[in-house]
Amino acid sequence: MNQSSEKIKVIKLLLLGVFLLTNTVIYSKEKYRDKRISVEIVSAAPKLELGKDNLFAVKIVLSKGWHIYWKNPGDAGEPTILEITTNLPNQSIIEPEYPIPLYKNTSGIITLEYRNTVYFPFSITIPENFNKDTLEIKLNAKWLVCRQVCIPGKTVVTKRIPLKSRISSNTDFLKMTPTIPRDSILAAIKFFDSYADLTINKEFESQIQKVFFFPLTEGVFDLETNPDFTLNGSKLLIHLPLLRYLWGDKSNIEGILELTFLNNEKKYYNVKVVE
Repeated sequence: MNQSSEKIKVIKLLLLGVFLLTNTVIYSKEKYRDKRISVEIVSAAPKLELGKDNLFAVKIVLSKGWHIYWKNPGDAGEPTILEITTNLPNQSIIEPEYPIPLYKNTSGIITLEYRNTVYFPFSITIPENFNKDTLEIKLNAKWLVCRQVCIPGKTVVTKRIPLKSRISSNTDFLKMTPTIPRDSILAAIKFFDSYADLTINKEFESQIQKVFFFPLTEGVFDLETNPDFTLNGSKLLIHLPLLRYLWGDKSNIEGILELTFLNNEKKYYNVKVVE
């Protein structure tokens, strides 16, 4: 091998080393940040507990004027995807809870957004016989962040927490829990040409003055106006306008129901349509 070939080989090895080192740093970083958005995992407690639920959240901070989208972005945008894995045995992918999004109507274009600081909570139960000294939480995140322009982004952040050490805790997201539905209700739906009737059989303790349905199912419902509704005893009938051109799956309707009562109290329910 001549001297020139040896130099080329050395350069290739150095480049490979830089590549591997760079990717390792990117893969194992605890926080992603650019001038538009930051993403990290935070804990509610200063110490992990074995055999109990440990509460965490994905914390996303958006710069002024920028926003990302809910699972169903509405008439424009892309859904924010958050998938969490751990080093616990037989652990499946965890999806955090998504708070109620901000409803935005821009000249008839409806978007469901997040702005400022948003917490997406999730819990992890660590078995009492867990045989590692560190819990590893890995987040795969993908988003579209928009202001006048939209920029796609993605990252992998990894938080490693020693089981016997105190950790930095963040309890701010505990205040966000009222915006996350805790109760679930079943509903029936019947489709017509321009609308659908969503029927819920449930007694409500207060008088309802307004309803809104945040559909997880994309491409079915027109979100521009508040739907009409009637309440007859324990039967709530909601008339949901349909998009002029449907492209979503009408056979799998899910969403979040927002009820506003006469005292201006709001309540949220996860809705699953059954036949």
